[in-house]
Amino acid sequence: MLIQYSKDFFFILNNIGSTAIKMLNDGTTAMPAQAISRLKQSTQYARVLPIIGLSISSRGVEFLKHAKDRVVICFHDIKSIHCACQDQDLRYFAYVTREQRLTNGMSHGTSNTTGTSVLDNKQQIPSSPSLSIGGDYHHYCHVFVVKSEAMSTEVYYFLNLMKA
Repeated sequence: MLIQYSKDFFFILNNIGSTAIKMLNDGTTAMPAQAISRLKQSTQYARVLPIIGLSISSRGVEFLKHAKDRVVICFHDIKSIHCACQDQDLRYFAYVTREQRLTNGMSHGTSNTTGTSVLDNKQQIPSSPSLSIGGDYHHYCHVFVVKSEAMSTEVYYFLNLMKA
């Protein structure tokens, strides 16, 4: 389902999850296909997947609670988005972000309005922990599924359009 607001595109979809992926020696990320496959496999028997809103704009991507009031769960700045991709089953798509790690090993850079950071597997930590010294960055693959291939292709298109 696509809803267009002023200058962003809003989709309602299922969040499969997020996982860390490795950087290759040439500076590119490993294909997120393995991450998508791993997360698909881990949720194949799930009865219910979280429904969220995904707002895509030239500023970045926001995860929103599935509600009309558009409460932001987390935000990824467009500059931190490395790439977007689709699975062979075109209903699955993902985007890869580059995020700084905290000294306790958790990622930083996505926060909600209550002052806590939302991380992989919905873990929460305070929003202002100390960042690791030396810029310890890691790549994360955020995976989603929609009901139709056409909608997934549309989300993939808008992610790449805003990134350009």
